[in-house]
Amino acid sequence: MGKNWEAPAEVWAQWQGVTTGFYLLNGGVYGLIYSWPTFTFLNLPFLFKPFSIPAIAATVLGIFIMALEWPFPALKGLNQSLKFWPKAIIYLLLSVLMFLQLTTVVPAQFLVITAITNMVASFQKEPPALQQNFK
Repeated sequence: MGKNWEAPAEVWAQWQGVTTGFYLLNGGVYGLIYSWPTFTFLNLPFLFKPFSIPAIAATVLGIFIMALEWPFPALKGLNQSLKFWPKAIIYLLLSVLMFLQLTTVVPAQFLVITAITNMVASFQKEPPALQQNFK
Protein backbone atom coordinates (compact mmCIF):
# COMPACT_ATOMS: atom_id res chain seq x y z
CA MET A 1 0.00 0.00 0.00
CA GLY A 2 1.27 3.48 -0.81
CA LYS A 3 2.51 5.86 1.83
CA ASN A 4 -0.03 8.63 1.34
CA TRP A 5 -3.06 6.77 0.08
CA GLU A 6 -6.01 5.96 2.32
CA ALA A 7 -9.20 4.30 1.20
CA PRO A 8 -12.13 6.71 1.21
CA ALA A 9 -14.12 4.32 3.41
CA GLU A 10 -11.18 4.19 5.85
CA VAL A 11 -11.22 7.96 6.30
CA TRP A 12 -15.01 7.92 6.49
CA ALA A 13 -14.93 5.17 9.15
CA GLN A 14 -12.40 7.15 11.19
CA TRP A 15 -14.58 10.25 11.32
CA GLN A 16 -17.70 8.17 11.91
CA GLY A 17 -15.84 6.68 14.87
CA VAL A 18 -15.10 10.12 16.30
CA THR A 19 -18.78 11.06 15.95
CA THR A 20 -19.86 7.74 17.45
CA GLY A 21 -17.59 8.31 20.43
CA PHE A 22 -19.10 11.75 21.00
CA TYR A 23 -22.64 10.38 20.87
CA LEU A 24 -21.69 7.52 23.20
CA LEU A 25 -20.33 10.04 25.69
CA ASN A 26 -23.47 12.14 25.36
CA GLY A 27 -25.82 9.16 25.70
CA GLY A 28 -23.81 7.83 28.63
CA VAL A 29 -24.07 11.10 30.55
CA TYR A 30 -27.81 11.26 29.92
CA GLY A 31 -28.07 7.60 30.87
CA LEU A 32 -26.53 8.34 34.26
CA ILE A 33 -29.23 10.94 34.86
CA TYR A 34 -32.17 9.09 33.23
CA SER A 35 -31.64 5.37 33.73
CA TRP A 36 -34.35 3.94 31.49
CA PRO A 37 -34.03 0.46 30.02
CA THR A 38 -34.95 0.03 26.38
CA PHE A 39 -36.64 -3.33 26.85
CA THR A 40 -38.65 -3.69 30.07
CA PHE A 41 -39.64 -7.27 29.28
CA LEU A 42 -36.03 -8.45 29.72
CA ASN A 43 -36.23 -7.69 33.46
CA LEU A 44 -32.55 -6.91 34.05
CA PRO A 45 -32.68 -4.63 37.11
CA PHE A 46 -29.05 -5.35 38.07
CA LEU A 47 -27.95 -3.43 34.96
CA PHE A 48 -29.72 -0.25 36.04
CA LYS A 49 -29.72 -0.20 39.85
CA PRO A 50 -28.03 1.60 41.64
CA PHE A 51 -26.19 2.91 38.55
CA SER A 52 -26.74 2.18 34.90
CA ILE A 53 -23.94 -0.13 33.72
CA PRO A 54 -24.62 0.57 30.01
CA ALA A 55 -24.46 4.33 30.70
CA ILE A 56 -21.16 4.03 32.56
CA ALA A 57 -19.77 1.84 29.78
CA ALA A 58 -20.99 4.32 27.13
CA THR A 59 -19.32 7.23 28.91
CA VAL A 60 -15.98 5.48 29.26
CA LEU A 61 -16.07 3.88 25.81
CA GLY A 62 -17.12 7.15 24.18
CA ILE A 63 -13.98 8.85 25.47
CA PHE A 64 -11.84 5.84 24.49
CA ILE A 65 -13.30 5.58 20.96
CA MET A 66 -12.83 9.31 20.34
CA ALA A 67 -9.21 9.05 21.50
CA LEU A 68 -8.66 5.93 19.39
CA GLU A 69 -10.16 7.32 16.19
CA TRP A 70 -8.69 10.79 16.46
CA PRO A 71 -5.17 10.79 15.01
CA PHE A 72 -3.29 10.89 18.33
CA PRO A 73 0.33 9.75 18.00
CA ALA A 74 0.17 7.88 21.33
CA LEU A 75 -2.65 5.59 20.14
CA LYS A 76 -1.52 5.21 16.53
CA GLY A 77 -0.10 1.72 17.10
CA LEU A 78 -3.29 0.50 18.74
CA ASN A 79 -5.41 2.04 16.00
CA GLN A 80 -3.28 0.36 13.31
CA SER A 81 -3.49 -3.05 15.01
CA LEU A 82 -7.29 -2.81 15.31
CA LYS A 83 -7.85 -1.79 11.71
CA PHE A 84 -11.09 -2.77 10.06
CA TRP A 85 -12.30 -6.27 11.07
CA PRO A 86 -11.25 -6.32 14.76
CA LYS A 87 -12.66 -2.84 15.21
CA ALA A 88 -15.87 -3.80 13.38
CA ILE A 89 -16.38 -6.85 15.59
CA ILE A 90 -15.71 -4.87 18.77
CA TYR A 91 -18.16 -2.16 17.67
CA LEU A 92 -20.86 -4.72 16.89
CA LEU A 93 -20.45 -6.38 20.29
CA LEU A 94 -20.56 -3.03 22.07
CA SER A 95 -23.71 -2.07 20.21
CA VAL A 96 -25.56 -5.01 21.80
CA LEU A 97 -24.81 -3.61 25.28
CA MET A 98 -25.70 -0.08 24.21
CA PHE A 99 -29.11 -1.14 22.86
CA LEU A 100 -30.13 -2.05 26.43
CA GLN A 101 -30.16 1.60 27.59
CA LEU A 102 -32.74 3.94 26.07
CA THR A 103 -30.41 6.94 25.99
CA THR A 104 -27.73 5.00 24.11
CA VAL A 105 -29.88 3.49 21.34
CA VAL A 106 -28.81 6.11 18.79
CA PRO A 107 -25.09 5.64 19.63
CA ALA A 108 -25.65 1.88 19.31
CA GLN A 109 -26.97 2.46 15.81
CA PHE A 110 -23.91 4.61 15.09
CA LEU A 111 -21.69 1.74 16.29
CA VAL A 112 -23.39 -0.64 13.85
CA ILE A 113 -23.02 1.79 10.94
CA THR A 114 -19.37 2.49 11.80
CA ALA A 115 -18.72 -1.26 11.96
CA ILE A 116 -20.26 -1.69 8.51
CA THR A 117 -18.10 1.14 7.16
CA ASN A 118 -15.00 -0.53 8.64
CA MET A 119 -15.98 -3.77 6.90
CA VAL A 120 -16.36 -1.95 3.59
CA ALA A 121 -12.99 -0.26 4.10
CA SER A 122 -11.31 -3.63 4.57
CA PHE A 123 -12.20 -4.55 0.99
CA GLN A 124 -11.00 -1.34 -0.65
CA LYS A 125 -7.65 -1.72 -2.35
CA GLU A 126 -5.26 0.89 -3.63
CA PRO A 127 -5.71 1.67 -7.32
CA PRO A 128 -2.94 0.13 -9.49
CA ALA A 129 -1.88 3.48 -10.93
CA LEU A 130 -1.24 4.83 -7.46
CA GLN A 131 0.71 1.75 -6.37
CA GLN A 132 3.43 2.53 -8.91
CA ASN A 133 3.57 6.26 -8.10
CA PHE A 134 4.07 5.79 -4.35
CA LYS A 135 6.80 3.12 -4.51
